[in-house]
Amino acid sequence: MAEGASERSLRLAQLLLQVLRLLRLHTLDNVVFEDPLSQLEGLLGRVTSEGQLRLQAESGSFYLDKRPLLGGRQAFAVTQGLLKEFAFHGLAELIFLRPPGKEALRTLAESLARHRNEGGLSAVREALVQAGLNDCVRVYAEGEATATAGKQVKIDVRTYFPMAYSRCLVLLRAFCDAEGKELGRYFSQKLQRATAELAGLVQRHESRLLALTTLREGSYLHGHMVNTAILSIVLGNQVGLGRSQLAELGYAAILHGLGQLEIPPTCVAREDLSPSARKLYRRHPALAVGCFVRRGDFGFRNQLALLVAAQHDLHRVAPNNKAPLHPYSMIVRICATYDEMVSARPDRPAFLPEQAIQRLKRFPPRAVDPHMVTILQTVLGRFPSGSAVRLSGGEVAVVVQPNPASPRRPLVAVVRDAEGAEVAGELLDLTERGERGFLRSIERQVDADELGIRVPDYLLALL
Repeated sequence: MAEGASERSLRLAQLLLQVLRLLRLHTLDNVVFEDPLSQLEGLLGRVTSEGQLRLQAESGSFYLDKRPLLGGRQAFAVTQGLLKEFAFHGLAELIFLRPPGKEALRTLAESLARHRNEGGLSAVREALVQAGLNDCVRVYAEGEATATAGKQVKIDVRTYFPMAYSRCLVLLRAFCDAEGKELGRYFSQKLQRATAELAGLVQRHESRLLALTTLREGSYLHGHMVNTAILSIVLGNQVGLGRSQLAELGYAAILHGLGQLEIPPTCVAREDLSPSARKLYRRHPALAVGCFVRRGDFGFRNQLALLVAAQHDLHRVAPNNKAPLHPYSMIVRICATYDEMVSARPDRPAFLPEQAIQRLKRFPPRAVDPHMVTILQTVLGRFPSGSAVRLSGGEVAVVVQPNPASPRRPLVAVVRDAEGAEVAGELLDLTERGERGFLRSIERQVDADELGIRVPDYLLALL
């Protein structure tokens, strides 16, 4: 983006917001419109001289040519104001196809004010056509927008997925730390958008999403919540949920541990708890409800997230509770428990993925759906992404991508040679054959931590 473009975009958004707010108070012949319309004309003339300008209100954010409005707290206030004004006028998208003059802007504003309650945007469009402005400005309501603001035309997979993981972590921390209802709603919308983007990628990039769950950045609980969301989206996709349902599930899963953030970290990170610590831990479902109540946002997705946060851990905090679970709660329960098991804790080492699956299978059916556990085992593969394995030639490798067609022969990256020396992570397809059969096979799974192998370093380089 050219230097000063962010500041210019923010100024343009401020002027547009000023004009829309004035429409509620004054008629267009009032002198208060002269200055903001003149400034808006000049700024739009410079911005649209190189092409059209698209303004969109979508998923709690405001976009100029598919770029979110930036500028810290000032941009946050302007974004929230524009979202309200666009909703007030029934707008979802506003496109300037060429530089508009002041009279074109005045006609647009007058049409919005006149037809808001009579005819809506269809009447506004008709007025623009009659004024000869159809080749200058166009308006669209929700559902009519010409393109999705956040659409990724092409993804650079080597950088996008680690960034998407980090983005979820940052937004999750911001949501948890947000003070005040308005800021809480803002980060809730951002977090919903981030998890919805992951849900939209699961069909084409399932293995890459699964590989992200080995990163385990930051604090245990925040990383665990993000990993649970990714695993839940993958498992939900396997059981047949649609994209909108996967977005709901991912958002609920990423907030499943919200109540656990309200209790001492030692009560969450450890498994071997004293009676008093266990009693404190069992309060987290009720504390999660309190977190949502304080934020005061009870939209549909937040209602689902609240339900999952209250239900997913009932098999441990209230083992005698036999209330029926929401399907999302069961998916999150399985994925959260699996991620807990494969994570190292202060009082025990991490379980290997296969060990975690076998332990899950020993849960009573009322607590964990065995059919879903089997589906999770299938999608993870015999050796999930991030597993460290010893090969028949003596090398140690990290599994990069499972192979559903041949579960014992995934794509791996060799990280130690037969003598134990570190190597650069050369990719090796275990399905490759020589004259006497397969060139390499997996002998057994090994513990990466014991060998001092940082799995994320290799996965980040190879994603």
